[in-house]
Amino acid sequence: MDVNYENYLFGRNETSGLWSNQRIENQGGFKTLSWIGTTNQMLFTTNVFIDLPYIPLAGIFADYGIYEDNAGTMNSVYDFGVGLRVADKIAVYFPIVESDLILNSFAADVKYWNKIRFVLNMNGLNPGEIIQSVF
Repeated sequence: MDVNYENYLFGRNETSGLWSNQRIENQGGFKTLSWIGTTNQMLFTTNVFIDLPYIPLAGIFADYGIYEDNAGTMNSVYDFGVGLRVADKIAVYFPIVESDLILNSFAADVKYWNKIRFVLNMNGLNPGEIIQSVF
């Protein structure tokens, strides 16, 4: 969700392809590409990313959340997987386990690589400084 267009997204309106998997870490911070958990009601989440020893940039993640859907039903969802992160600017998340609500939100024929989420956070980057540092 980026209703105020505060973030740079290459594929803001894409529904398929690589850029459709770009996300920002907000609205509960889940690493899944599912729309499950999107709500105008109550949302409570917790997210954990633990760096793996001896493997630079790699870690495991776990997300858990409780949200109220638009019908007033409370739902519990979770996901777990492996991720690669460079600070808060670049990340790729590979889900391993997802709750039934999340799994059932995908089409039956969805391929695994369509569930891989990536973050490319360009906010705060100054293109002029990047160009100067390269040359």
